[in-house]
Amino acid sequence: MMNTSDNDKPSMGKQFWKYVKSRKKDTVPISALKDQDGNTVIDSSGKAQILNHQYDSVFTDEDLNNTPDLGYSNTPSIEALHITEKGVGLLLKKLDTTKATGPDLLPTRILKEASDEITPFLTSIFNQSITLGEIPSDWKLANITAIYKKGDKTQAVNYRPVSLTSICCKVMEHIVYHHIMVHLEDHNILADHQHGFRKHRSCETQLINTIESMARSLDHREQVDMLVLDFSKAFDTVPHQRLLLKMSHYGIRGRVLDWITAWLTNRKQRVCLDGEMSSMTPVRSGVPQGTVLGPLCFLLYINDIDKSTSSSVRLFADDSLVYRTIDNHQSCVQLQRDLDQLVEWANTWQMKFHPSKCFILRVTRKRQPIVYHYKMMGHQLETVDHYPYLGVEISDKMRWDHHISKITGKANKTLGFIRRNLGKCPADIKDKAYKSLVRPHLEYASTVWDPYRQHQIKQIEMVQRRAARFVTNNYMYSREPGTVTNIMQSLGWPTLETRRKGARLILFYKILNGEASVTIPDYIRRSDVQTRQHHKDRFSRLSTSTDAYKYSFIPRTIVDWNQLPEEVIQAPSTEVFRERVWKFMV
Repeated sequence: MMNTSDNDKPSMGKQFWKYVKSRKKDTVPISALKDQDGNTVIDSSGKAQILNHQYDSVFTDEDLNNTPDLGYSNTPSIEALHITEKGVGLLLKKLDTTKATGPDLLPTRILKEASDEITPFLTSIFNQSITLGEIPSDWKLANITAIYKKGDKTQAVNYRPVSLTSICCKVMEHIVYHHIMVHLEDHNILADHQHGFRKHRSCETQLINTIESMARSLDHREQVDMLVLDFSKAFDTVPHQRLLLKMSHYGIRGRVLDWITAWLTNRKQRVCLDGEMSSMTPVRSGVPQGTVLGPLCFLLYINDIDKSTSSSVRLFADDSLVYRTIDNHQSCVQLQRDLDQLVEWANTWQMKFHPSKCFILRVTRKRQPIVYHYKMMGHQLETVDHYPYLGVEISDKMRWDHHISKITGKANKTLGFIRRNLGKCPADIKDKAYKSLVRPHLEYASTVWDPYRQHQIKQIEMVQRRAARFVTNNYMYSREPGTVTNIMQSLGWPTLETRRKGARLILFYKILNGEASVTIPDYIRRSDVQTRQHHKDRFSRLSTSTDAYKYSFIPRTIVDWNQLPEEVIQAPSTEVFRERVWKFMV
């Protein structure tokens, strides 16, 4: 059977990735940077200091005189945490030895290979840390690595800070994280529309929920105004006392809160660049990026952002969408009010939106839509006809032309890169390079945008066909029909269209079995009609009036699902279903 599972991502050696990285032009060392006076600095020590000053400049000086009042909390306090040797030992044995060490210079390999000897002592330290509400000073230090985002490479503002912290502290963070998550899930505290950093939730599940809502509105000839919002330095600006106040409100109290307080406060960081280090800087705000607990702290901080809004809100960490069906002018006014409420929330909690990076996407088929000029903090928001959200280009007509052109452009560029640099490698290396570097561009969140138009399907398949010729060194472009098809069959490559269909069916199975958090709307019902040709878990086919909705994830996948045999549907696990569905399809 062809190896076509959705987790078919070949394991490549460390030397391979090191070579690829060395050949990429976008991974060159940090370029010369401009300081505050506009002078160009080229030495590593000076650049590290510039970056360190930039990261220090975004910290929030918390206003402790106007701390918000959250009122009475009826959430019970989190249970006491006791850390066991068994749990610590399991975490140490799972450590990735390729991870960089933190400021304490304690290598991951030692912790893993000597885990049996280290576990009792580390467990004792962890329990004392929880009991006393104190943390070793080394655990509060962070070495910052600057990662280029986009824009002018000479500007320090265009480099994102990622923290390298103590591995021992991260192990304890894992324990505290899971303890808190049990509390949050038991009391249903995290907002359902938040899909960032949560089990069974991902960019893909958030996108499917969003597109399902948009496409159905389009199918009903409705207008939806969607505001794409952007926070400024969200993770770095979270005020610590306000965060701790919210955590207490959600029941995270007692020794657990004391430990988190110690973990958050009196932290220091420095930028490391080419062996040089900046001076240490106190961390006055924010949740450290690169830590285990940081993302969860941010989710709790932003959890009540929509408390005073009536429009729909969707969150993936700080990536925010706010949208509303527009029936008349009053609907626009209400959406503007909700936008104002979000700005008020941000002011209260000392967060900042970036108005010039916030946009309006008006999803409608109407020839004369209702036009309203939304404003944020006095800035009129720009209207766009397509915009990237969580890595997928969403358009105002729910079409995928922009997205497919974008991903095929990236994939072709990457294919050109491996052709130039791996042309003399054996076929198996080139095969793995294609699957590791090129194909992911063509398949990211493909369950969301799987095209139905033939020219788009062909546009994507052409990338793989070129890759097949490259892998087999077959550059003789024969006009004989089936030449490239035969090459792909010899490689064991199914079409990307087939892989997308399989990915949709596997995700649908996960949704039905509670392994992926996608809402099945109330209007989706199981079919009452049962015949010898159809399994009992069929769904009624949806009536649609537009291709945008007809070929969106749920209506389209229902059709494919209903055609599966009984033995595939009744698979006892996702892995078994994956195996059976691929066998059925290919």
